[in-house]
Amino acid sequence: MATGASNDYRVSNPSVTTEHVKRVFLWSLPRSCTTVFTRCMEALGRPNVEVFWEPFVSCEFYGPERRHFFANDSPHLLQDKYTFAYVRDFLDGDFPGAKLLFAKDVTIGIMDKFEFIPKTYRHTFLIRDPRKTFPSIQRLSDTLPQGHQFNVKKEYGQGYQEITDVMHHIEETFGQKPVIVDADELLSEPNRILPMYCRATGLEYDPKMLSWGKANVKELNWHFAESMPDFDKIGLFDSAMKSSKFNPSDNGGKEDSFDESSWTAEVRECIEAAIPIYQRLFQMRLK
Repeated sequence: MATGASNDYRVSNPSVTTEHVKRVFLWSLPRSCTTVFTRCMEALGRPNVEVFWEPFVSCEFYGPERRHFFANDSPHLLQDKYTFAYVRDFLDGDFPGAKLLFAKDVTIGIMDKFEFIPKTYRHTFLIRDPRKTFPSIQRLSDTLPQGHQFNVKKEYGQGYQEITDVMHHIEETFGQKPVIVDADELLSEPNRILPMYCRATGLEYDPKMLSWGKANVKELNWHFAESMPDFDKIGLFDSAMKSSKFNPSDNGGKEDSFDESSWTAEVRECIEAAIPIYQRLFQMRLK
């Protein structure tokens, strides 16, 4: 995995051994406030934190085992090392000085590849109302350059079922009880949600999780694929990088104020199929 520029705050601490390292994994769909959540977790772990941004998506889109081929015309994004086995072993590896390893990924990257889900992590899930997620995914596609746009229904229409499938696999295989956070509740009540999340994942809550400094992608010392700087050029991370705290205004509106006129027929289909699954997951969330 590539990394961003070195930051002064990342100071190795040889006294920190692997036995003391906490490993937490966050699974979700795109446009679910995961990058902001990642910045929050980075703030918690400083200065001894390693962040992994969508490692399995790197395999799915840019590695030799990829099942999506939009990057074929962007050879600088393709990397032979991005195999599923490589990423699993990389995540399971030792990072001297780290107290917290935090990975965030999209479930599309691991479907039918569950054997590569790392066992050493506490796996968690971030969900968001489909009436916000799918219109935002459509806007994301519309923003991408020609040839990189995608069909929302084809690529992410099963996303909420995929979250459920990953969750059930982890529960049955690793014996981990589901830890689910609702994105809108996180944005509105971080001082209530984050202590619960920390307890559920074995982390020690610290109020410094509630705020962080503004940044840009070039300053990040995260592990990420070569695509992240490209996406940054089109403004994909502007909101998350310019933020310094959780902002309730990012909720996207109250339930009675969704702009349904902007929904395409396919987006509407995705929403209608996902709502019952989302509602079941919502009942299982931290509360």
